[in-house]
Amino acid sequence: MDKIKVRLDLSTVPHALGGVSRYLLGFARGMQHVAADEGIEFSTIDIPAAHMGVKSPESDLVLTDPLYLKVPFLRRIPIRFSWEPATRSRRLKKRFPCDVYHHGGVQPSHPKGSISFITMFDLSGIRHPDWHTPETVLYAAIEAWMITEGARILAISEWTARKSKEFFKGIEKRIGVIGGAADRIFTPGLPDQDILSSSGLRANEYLLVVGNFVPRKNIPFILDVYKQARKNGFQQMPLVLAGAGGWNRPEMKGEG
Repeated sequence: MDKIKVRLDLSTVPHALGGVSRYLLGFARGMQHVAADEGIEFSTIDIPAAHMGVKSPESDLVLTDPLYLKVPFLRRIPIRFSWEPATRSRRLKKRFPCDVYHHGGVQPSHPKGSISFITMFDLSGIRHPDWHTPETVLYAAIEAWMITEGARILAISEWTARKSKEFFKGIEKRIGVIGGAADRIFTPGLPDQDILSSSGLRANEYLLVVGNFVPRKNIPFILDVYKQARKNGFQQMPLVLAGAGGWNRPEMKGEG
């Protein structure tokens, strides 16, 4: 019996800092670990044209740019008229045919004839566009289009699978659940005493919230709950917020 050929597109990793990138790279490592025992020929693939000028992680396969993208002045016309994306699916099929293709993000091209998959983290970009940047809303719209065109969904939780079934009517058979697994990086470590001292903290005596200041993280709610708990004597440990980027940073004043 021939092995099933599975490709995982990592082209979105350069644009997906944080959890999405970590999930995809962890997914790749996990597949590489079990593929042989499951009768799978697995490989990662990168499409440099999908992230021009941005370095990507090392991949098993690379869909090289067409020659016209390598000519500095002439490349402006092909880029303007999207020549490369228009031929991407055909070139993928010619160079890297496969049975299953995981898009890895919102890079919509895949080898024709293969079964395409996406990982669905949540539907907030579709259901609550006011929580996101215009770029993320566009990504969500492309993702929704890919699903309506036939892509299967690997939801990261039963909750996400249920919400996907509610939103995308009639595709229940194309939705499965594949939750994340623990990564080696998520292990207890020794606290940095200099950082603790500079912040007036003591080990194991503070609450930690990790996440940037974006509406979907609902940081104001966390602050409100903390203030109420402290006011009513239920909680006295300081609250530490760690994260970079975002917008609408709430006012953070008061004890703790």
